[in-house]
Amino acid sequence: MADPICEIFPSDPVCAVAAPVEEAPVAVEDGATDEVEEVEEGAEEGAEEGEEMDAEPEVKMEYGAAAATAVADWTRVFDMANFNMMSPMMSNVTFFGVAASWAAYSALEAFRYRSASTYYDSAKILDTDEYYKLSDTVKFYGGLAIGGILAVTQLLAIFGIAVPLNATVWMYLGGFGGLLI
Repeated sequence: MADPICEIFPSDPVCAVAAPVEEAPVAVEDGATDEVEEVEEGAEEGAEEGEEMDAEPEVKMEYGAAAATAVADWTRVFDMANFNMMSPMMSNVTFFGVAASWAAYSALEAFRYRSASTYYDSAKILDTDEYYKLSDTVKFYGGLAIGGILAVTQLLAIFGIAVPLNATVWMYLGGFGGLLI
């Protein structure tokens, strides 16, 4: 197996392969031909059928680890290349879904699921303590407002309207909205 660097840069001096050394033909006298054939036949008899008598290899190198690393690197590159195939529209739709679901969740929690008058009574320490209710009110109304604005500007950006404004709104309001959670 060849070194991967040599496949990329075959003219590199490290990758140079030594030319095979040709042996000079040996002059054989009459009658000596039979002895050479007998030696060759004897060598073949000791070897099993289909095997060749080779010289001991100089160095056996293990390329398994290098091959596994190369395959892992290629797989990572191939997986990342799949992101290039995604449509920019899908990322815009995903951002819209996040903003709209945040606004819908906040609206449902503020207006529907917390309507019982005794909901916050278990968190009171004193009879006048309303901080848990106040923090939920700020969180849900703020989430409704910020999520609604983000959803509207993202919907405009999906259709190519006010794209720079959408980026600015996501940067400032989206960052500030993280403080409400």
